[in-house]
Amino acid sequence: MNSSDLFEVRQATPEDLQRTLSWLKSDAPFDPEGSFLSNAENIGRHPKDLTVAVEKSTGEPVGFCAANREHWNKMDIVSVRKVRRGEGIGQLLTNEYLLEAARSQSIGVWGECRPPSSKSFWLMMGFTPIPKDLCRGGDVADRVASTFAGRNELSSDIVAPIRIELMRPHLGDSPIREFESVAYQVDGAWELHDWFACCCPDGDVVARISLDGSIVSKDKIKRLADVGGERNFPFARLRCLWP
Repeated sequence: MNSSDLFEVRQATPEDLQRTLSWLKSDAPFDPEGSFLSNAENIGRHPKDLTVAVEKSTGEPVGFCAANREHWNKMDIVSVRKVRRGEGIGQLLTNEYLLEAARSQSIGVWGECRPPSSKSFWLMMGFTPIPKDLCRGGDVADRVASTFAGRNELSSDIVAPIRIELMRPHLGDSPIREFESVAYQVDGAWELHDWFACCCPDGDVVARISLDGSIVSKDKIKRLADVGGERNFPFARLRCLWP
């Protein structure tokens, strides 16, 4: 039986919130690492950003997801009652948010691994670690991200290889991250067959874009929109390269 057969995810009601805060309080002494009781005030501050997993047979909330539902790009907290863990509730809450985020045309979703032991869960859900070289100096938080890339299904006789390198010029010419695909010329622009998407918290990281071996752009990633890209901090995506 799937977790969706036993639980439903819904927008939290005021009663759901109170019941959730109640079990957070009762669980805290037995779950010192995984308790988010210290975040109780923030959890209830923005009700529209809170969903709960409710057991269908009892109507009791057994887990919750506090996440940004304006920009659909950050999951703040996913928590499940200690005695109910291992039943797929966290996966259900996460998948529901990712599905809605993808529908909203979000570039991606990120979050911090709190507690650190939660990292294995996020990796299982398809998230990948954000390289610390793409974060601002001194930022050592253990973060993960999941990007929504895609593909342009286009037909054109004019095709060229495209390469995107993320780098810090003052550290040398070696890229931190590389991306390669092909681009099709359509109406004077270049459509990437495979979209480039990444999570880059430091907008001063430079994106060097080469088309058919020639550099066509070398600028800070926060200005990717100047060549046709999208930027929704901390994410960037390029689907169409302007000439």
